[in-house]
Amino acid sequence: MLLYTSSQETITFVKELSARFRILGSFAFLIAILGIATTPRSCTVTLLACYGSAFVLYLVFLTQQKQWQWWLFTGIAARFLLIFIFPQLSDDIYRFFWDGTLTISGVNPYEELPSFRMNEPGVLPSGLRSIFPLLNSPQYYTVYPLVCQVFFAVSAFTSGADVAVFAIVLKSIFFLCECGTMYYLYLLLRERDKQPDILLYALNPLVLIELIGNLHCEAIMILLLLVFYRLLQKGQILASAVAISLAIATKLIPVLFVPFLLRRMKSMQFVVFAGVAALCTTMLFIPALTVSNSSGYLSSVELYFRQFEFNASFYYLGRWLGFMKQGYNTIATTGPLLALVSLSLMTLYLILERRPELHNFPVAAITSLTIYFFFATTVHPWYLSTLVAFCTLTTFRYPIVWSGLVFFTYTAYRTEPPDEVLWLVGLEYVLVLGWCAMEWMRKTRSQASLSGI
Repeated sequence: MLLYTSSQETITFVKELSARFRILGSFAFLIAILGIATTPRSCTVTLLACYGSAFVLYLVFLTQQKQWQWWLFTGIAARFLLIFIFPQLSDDIYRFFWDGTLTISGVNPYEELPSFRMNEPGVLPSGLRSIFPLLNSPQYYTVYPLVCQVFFAVSAFTSGADVAVFAIVLKSIFFLCECGTMYYLYLLLRERDKQPDILLYALNPLVLIELIGNLHCEAIMILLLLVFYRLLQKGQILASAVAISLAIATKLIPVLFVPFLLRRMKSMQFVVFAGVAALCTTMLFIPALTVSNSSGYLSSVELYFRQFEFNASFYYLGRWLGFMKQGYNTIATTGPLLALVSLSLMTLYLILERRPELHNFPVAAITSLTIYFFFATTVHPWYLSTLVAFCTLTTFRYPIVWSGLVFFTYTAYRTEPPDEVLWLVGLEYVLVLGWCAMEWMRKTRSQASLSGI
């Protein structure tokens, strides 16, 4: 009887200790996330300390999968709290506000450059004159497709020309999108009997900070991609085609995924899917491509590949070689050349892929994205959120490693203008490439072993 009582006391003590750990751990995690969200991006040491703390706690929480529902709630709570903090690490919010305010004022945001409208006589819509100095690209036409513009307009209409209220409204919309993303991830993981893996996305500090904290449209795109994948699994070809069209009209990147459906669908199914997706996508881009200066939107997209550069890997090597040989930055030629290399590698993977089936589509998705990012001229931290989302549906974990390392790119903002620490960029890619190669070799050996059986 004494032994039984002692055992019961031990169990009770362990349960109490576990409960305290969950409460204190969640509190510490939320404090770290809020610390990142409220710190200006020029405060490098504070940012890295808060992010490092949040990421270490994230890794610890991933080992506590028996209480995954608690940690999921912690992730949702973090997203909710971030709604009320104005973005500190990104100034894209001002362009969102500019575009949305123009739209509700009856002006097509694809029609004019912000700088042109400022220099023209006449009255700007309320609130825009004070916003203009804060725009990060007033000399470029907007690059945000129609789905984004709809959300910008809704938020601007609701906010009453107040950018702070605009941010709260848009963050609330993104919060609902993130809740939808976690719901669809749960459905997809439940089919694999791996529900706790939802924590890989739900608690990821990079996802939390970039999608809700800094307001990046990947929050919309990821939800639409998961809806597309779920619909495709259920055999709803037409609805899935519409969903991926909406994803493309949020961010262009989902175009990369369409070819990988060719070998995963019956020929006629793919023809119908591709046809509907192409038609819907074309219709969604009509506002951008039918204005009087339709080349404006396309020119901004082209400039992305020919002028923008940040946190690149192979491109920086190519740029260095260009300086050595030509004596100047060769991005105008190196960028498109690497894009061609990226496309060629994705095509090769498409042809050589073993057993392409619908259930392993997430592997194809993260592979194509990884190839694209490795050869891109610009890889901002929030780009990786899509990789994190899809890796939860696979056995690959290098996107998680990358999501931890990529935050070091914020060291570039310690000065004005930003100045990247190239040795940190090099270290980031060496570690990510090494981890990625290790996981692919392990996967290859596993497949070879199964084939031998």
